[in-house]
Amino acid sequence: MTSNLRSISLNFGIPLSTLKLNAKILRKLGLIEFDGGPVLRRVKLTSFGKWIVEVLKKDLA
Repeated sequence: MTSNLRSISLNFGIPLSTLKLNAKILRKLGLIEFDGGPVLRRVKLTSFGKWIVEVLKKDLA
């Protein structure tokens, strides 16, 4: 997870601490989850997270 956040931080100029806090909140809300073993962990949207994205897309259209 941290390597993903580091990459985002470098590419978009967002502090790593901000990204970690937001990832923790999204996980706590059940919008994202970590997939994979202890070494290589991928982040993915949960079904609830996907639903939220669809609702937001409709609101922005």
